[in-house]
Amino acid sequence: MNVTNQRKHEYFLILGSNISPEANMAEAIRQLRQRVNILAMSSVWETEAVGTPGPDFLNVVVQMESEYDAGTMKDDILSGIENRLGRVRTTDKNAPRTIDLDILMVDDEVKDDRLWSMAYIVAPLSELEPGMKEPIDGESLENLSTQLVQTCLCRRRPDLEWILRMEETRN
Repeated sequence: MNVTNQRKHEYFLILGSNISPEANMAEAIRQLRQRVNILAMSSVWETEAVGTPGPDFLNVVVQMESEYDAGTMKDDILSGIENRLGRVRTTDKNAPRTIDLDILMVDDEVKDDRLWSMAYIVAPLSELEPGMKEPIDGESLENLSTQLVQTCLCRRRPDLEWILRMEETRN
């Protein structure tokens, strides 16, 4: 695994699940805590499935720091968690899944252009970075979130906040 000794990298990840989402989100966060320093987490958001009919998704954005470079983070850490939680990849990129872990940003560099247009990303990320500006129009994430949440099923789930507080030692 490639660890950058010079400095820690700041990451924003989106976690999503629509197969046993409460259990899989809690376990993914527990496993992340074992490998990285979690700085902040958004609320839990419920959003409709996009692209393929299926159960609604739960989504959370995690801000974290780690000495792992982006390649190692994606290929070893995140893929390892997905594999341990039974993620099955099919030709349908929108198929239901136990867990999906995607890097949105690394060190202020956007790695996923959906960041600006998808309610399931914008709504939770705007809680952590409300003033972040979309590069073309200069619209803040907070304003984009307000607009996007009105166009689809996307709601905060305060009843599921326990997922974010699961003890690291839980088995």
